[in-house]
Amino acid sequence: MDMRSLLKTYVLLILIIAANHALADSWSAPTEMGFASPNSKYVLKVQPAKLNLETPPVASIYEYTDDKYTRHVSFDLTNEWSPVFAVILDSGVVVTFDNWASLGYGDNVVVFYSSGGELLKSYSLEQLYAPALFEKVNENQTVSSTWWRCSSSRPWAHDNTVIVRDTIGGTFHFRSDGTFDYFETGGCIGIAG
Repeated sequence: MDMRSLLKTYVLLILIIAANHALADSWSAPTEMGFASPNSKYVLKVQPAKLNLETPPVASIYEYTDDKYTRHVSFDLTNEWSPVFAVILDSGVVVTFDNWASLGYGDNVVVFYSSGGELLKSYSLEQLYAPALFEKVNENQTVSSTWWRCSSSRPWAHDNTVIVRDTIGGTFHFRSDGTFDYFETGGCIGIAG
């Protein structure tokens, strides 16, 4: 098995283990997560904050060159504990989603970082939705979270666009520069959708 296949297997195992995403308001401690770009040129490793919160969560981008992955850059994330999910695009741009144990809250519900780790753009839910749609998505609240993303599908990358299905029946198409379009079709309905 070559290095690239081994790494893909490792990332898949991490995603499966991290997939115990529950709809209840009971959250375990965040754990290290790994994500690969669609072309496998980049791998993203996300380490959660230390329990005392003295060290913020850190993202490390590894780039495949000369038949091996080497660390390209590491940088602090804006989340308190950890993002809930992340995507790394073929360009190396990183997009993180939500704050651990409080989905939909804060100014960093969706955050874009350059391939060099610089903050490009950050959105709150209020900035993502028109007022009427924001009211509608807020109906999907639990004690700790506003469940705005479909639990039945994770964000995914396609042609340097990140596609996110939401809980009110719509779909976001986020471009690598941090801009986006919202379509009122293609999503799921409700928290369990």
